[in-house]
Amino acid sequence: MRIKKEPSNITALDPEVATAFGVSPQITLLPGGYDLKTFRSREVVLRYLGEEAQAAGEWHAQLFSAIKENGFRVARPIRARNGAWMVKGWVAEHFLEGRHARLEDLPEVIKAVSHFHEALAGIPLPEYRKREKTIWDRADEWAWGVIAREIDPELYALAGELAGLRKPVELPSQLIHGDLNLSNILVADPLPPAIIDLAPYWRPPEFALAVTAYWVGPYRGDIAVLSQFKHLKAFDQMLIRAGLRMLLTQKDPWHANGLEDYRKANEIIIQFVTSLG
Repeated sequence: MRIKKEPSNITALDPEVATAFGVSPQITLLPGGYDLKTFRSREVVLRYLGEEAQAAGEWHAQLFSAIKENGFRVARPIRARNGAWMVKGWVAEHFLEGRHARLEDLPEVIKAVSHFHEALAGIPLPEYRKREKTIWDRADEWAWGVIAREIDPELYALAGELAGLRKPVELPSQLIHGDLNLSNILVADPLPPAIIDLAPYWRPPEFALAVTAYWVGPYRGDIAVLSQFKHLKAFDQMLIRAGLRMLLTQKDPWHANGLEDYRKANEIIIQFVTSLG
């Protein structure tokens, strides 16, 4: 099918896919949808993952069809009429009400994210993620381990500022959502916040919230907001690693946004960590 970038554009879904999921073939591109391939047909959201993503699509669907919501919401997947989770590279789920979370929602967001990770405890990392090696995976490995010296010297120097503050941490790892910026959390009072676009990683759940803290705090130049996360175990160390991971994705020119914002974020993290003594 032809996908345009205009959010208001309406395009036709493959009739076979529409019939399989029992939806109208007329679909609307969701603003901000993942990779411009997420659409809505009335109360159903359809996402094109590609047929090569069969394992990922089925794993996500099985997880969210079984997870018990307790203080959070998730998008429940929809099976096709033949019982399959994916049809010609498409998956479907129920539409979630809500707007993207904002700073004033942080207290409820933190609670919901904590409950969400309690529900994920004991679930293994999916096999397909063990085989992937994206720029995010590489940056994540460096954030927790040895940073490759062959990266850009300026980037390596910035990373070294944070890496020098790392200390060993003894927190149990588990399945987490590794990309929890506020755009991946929907708020619709009086319902609990909804967690969307799960990015599976194997790290301490405190790290998942440190990623959120990074985006709302250091990256925006706000140190005060970090006080809302100080109750988390080893939060300073998790924040250091979150900052390193975001910074180290900038190795690739096509992905880089410029280092100045990350340099300022580094300064906030260092100021916060050193203030704790």
